Amino acid sequence: MAAVWCALALPLAAQARAADLTADERAVLEERIAVFERAVATNDVVATVAAFPPAVVVTIARANGITPAEVRPRLARALAGSLQVSRVESFEMDEDAVRVETTRDGLVYVLVPSAAVVELAGLGRFLAKDETLALQEFETWFFLRLDSPQQIASLVQTYPAFEGVAFARGTITALPAN
Repeated sequence: MAAVWCALALPLAAQARAADLTADERAVLEERIAVFERAVATNDVVATVAAFPPAVVVTIARANGITPAEVRPRLARALAGSLQVSRVESFEMDEDAVRVETTRDGLVYVLVPSAAVVELAGLGRFLAKDETLALQEFETWFFLRLDSPQQIASLVQTYPAFEGVAFARGTITALPAN
């Protein structure tokens, strides 16, 4: 009977450990969150796009028949174009409320509650709340917003272990004018 408990407990203990971050890992993640927050909050499209996971960039390239080197500049141009009709007033990630999770194949990822106040030309100001996915590639934390079905589809196509993972639905609330 003890052998059965050990056989069951060891994988569970390994999975529980995989879903934790060390103090050093958390400090590095918090530094990367601060950089990403600044990029989004200041409408720095190049830095925002630089934070996308490289493997997702490869997936986007393949899906669009372009090279991975072409993806980030095109995404930055598209994002800059969207900023012609919108402006991010603020963007914050709640690093104190991160949730560390593990996919079925052992990939550790972090969900960070995020909030943006955006002004849309002619429509007003809105508060968007959702989660930003953080994951490591090459020992560097990268971020992917989970606010559109296309982003989630690219994530699942890149990392099949995310198939079936339910992400919280974001909310958008109209705000009073300044």
